[in-house]
Amino acid sequence: MSQPSSTPARLSGGKSFLICLALLVAVLSVLFRANFDPDHVSFSNDAPVGAISAAARAVPGVLTGVWQDLNWVGGPEPIPALNLSMLVRLITTAVGVGLNHVYAPASLLTVGLCAWFLFWRLGFAPLACILGGLAATLNSDFLNTAAWGMCSQPIAFGMNYLALGALADTTSSRRWLSVVLAGFAVGLGVMEAADIGALFSLFVAAFVVMQALVSDRPVKKRIVAGIGRLALVGVCAGFIAASSLSTLVPKRRH
Repeated sequence: MSQPSSTPARLSGGKSFLICLALLVAVLSVLFRANFDPDHVSFSNDAPVGAISAAARAVPGVLTGVWQDLNWVGGPEPIPALNLSMLVRLITTAVGVGLNHVYAPASLLTVGLCAWFLFWRLGFAPLACILGGLAATLNSDFLNTAAWGMCSQPIAFGMNYLALGALADTTSSRRWLSVVLAGFAVGLGVMEAADIGALFSLFVAAFVVMQALVSDRPVKKRIVAGIGRLALVGVCAGFIAASSLSTLVPKRRH
């Protein structure tokens, strides 16, 4: 008997993603409808207005160096990371839209779509994937954090969902490529949320270890595969987050 084609499942996954995307855009458009007013922006309680509007932080010049002169003669600051938050900032600047008009909904859209991806890779039904994406976006922790102005944290959580989804399939012929993707996602999470991103990366490490433990392969192969996958995730995460991590290391002055 011939094996059933996998095409319907893929189409179902694609339709599920588009439905989830449309619903998230609709819900976020309602929740943040006031942001369509040019004179209104979302709160950004952890970012002073002076620092936000300072010429020293203007993009794209900020990518070549920062001298913050708001206090006395000023002082140097680390160059912002080339992460998703910076990508949103560059796009909004290019099209002439204020960052705080779209930053919060964009961060919540990211975490919702990444949650959908995780549930889809775990083999959930399309409806469950859609509801899971909506639940992640409307999670009071993520929603409140984004509304407070710390939008990089929901993005970091989304990157962890993305990493877990990439690691979910251990049988594909391209599973090691998925491990590399997971490492990059973890690194982006660290670049977005710094210490919080690093703490949540431990859950990704625990997931890799658990996958190795519950495998039905011989013990030696479990250990080798688990260590190899964990090491590859760590190396890829460290590689992509190296620029951010380097700013935390004091440089010796001569």
